[in-house]
Amino acid sequence: MRNDVKERLADLPLRRRDFKKQTKKVLKCLVSEHGFSWQGTTTLLRVHSDVAHMIVFEPTSVPHCNVAVQPLYHPFEGEALGLGQRLVYLARAPGAKVRRATWKYGSPDDNRQTLEEMLLLVNETVLPWFDTVGSPTGLVEYLERRGGREIPPRVTEEQRLMYLGYTYLYLGDYESGIQALQTVIDGWRRSSHFPEWKEEEVRRMEELCDLARHQPHEVSVKLREYVNYTKSEIGIRE
Repeated sequence: MRNDVKERLADLPLRRRDFKKQTKKVLKCLVSEHGFSWQGTTTLLRVHSDVAHMIVFEPTSVPHCNVAVQPLYHPFEGEALGLGQRLVYLARAPGAKVRRATWKYGSPDDNRQTLEEMLLLVNETVLPWFDTVGSPTGLVEYLERRGGREIPPRVTEEQRLMYLGYTYLYLGDYESGIQALQTVIDGWRRSSHFPEWKEEEVRRMEELCDLARHQPHEVSVKLREYVNYTKSEIGIRE
């Protein structure tokens, strides 16, 4: 794999101003071979079973890249990167096949090495991780801390339970879904800090719990509404 990446990069000009453009050229393999598409100018995205797989490049003063999965049946106004990590975190992990140094823009050779290492991590770690956790069933394993932990999530315990509750409901495990969401609802209501966005989230969770208790056949209808809403907010067109 490393030799393949080296060949792709060998003749590319990789001054800092070229980095973003050349990154897109090299990542064409993910589009053609792995079903991703460009979402805007910085995000590679694909959808599997209503879960988005995202590789997001940040146009900052240093080369940054986030990888994450996002359950689309949890309504959100844009890309949510909490269920994932920055790629540089993986570069620093034990056993990583890269130099484990902080990535930065430098000479064309330095930039070429940085891009080589980013692509190596995507191919050898991120794509298999997407295959493991990037579905509702895989997300349950991930959020229950049973699998896919090589890329730990960046979420609070309440957020973990909320994603877990939505996912259980999506899979038709209403008892587990209600239990997870009710724990979040009760914790937030006891909190002294209860902003407006939490009120809206609690309203949605209470509605889902009520449907799961009394009209379970309507849960999938409501979650489908949320999938369509989140796709629209992100700009996903299929």
